[in-house]
Amino acid sequence: MLFKDKGTYDALTKTAIIMRDGVYTYLAGELPFVDFNDSITPETKLRVYRSPESVRAAYKRFKELGKIPVVFEHPAEDLDLKDYSQGYGYDPELVEEGINVAIKCKLKLQDDSREAYEELGVREISCGWSGDFREAKSEDDPFDYEQTFEEFNHIALVPE
Repeated sequence: MLFKDKGTYDALTKTAIIMRDGVYTYLAGELPFVDFNDSITPETKLRVYRSPESVRAAYKRFKELGKIPVVFEHPAEDLDLKDYSQGYGYDPELVEEGINVAIKCKLKLQDDSREAYEELGVREISCGWSGDFREAKSEDDPFDYEQTFEEFNHIALVPE
């Protein structure tokens, strides 16, 4: 997900899509459950599918939480969901266009996150959330794994 505009504010507020359904490409080394072998190395590209139902479940949970912390880069471990020192996501909206589903929310950025946005040109965001990964049922599926939503933890501003 990308920010497309630039602004300079003391407390930066932006609206962005933070999650959507679809098939995403990951390197096998980015997925902690993948076992490497002769045919799968850390550089192997794997396709991961996120269903509209998982996005709807994530939206419902976001509405229950009210706010989700925003951080610069993904932390090594889960955050306390009440730590908003770098900013937070709020006011989620479920966007449904045809068969596609996405979550849009407002992001209020402060401190290091604002600096990263303004000075380092960071424009991508990535949700930190947990879920299950299930292998595709057949070789005909257009993905290798299906990812299902369990719990939100944070929204990260990342270089790419």
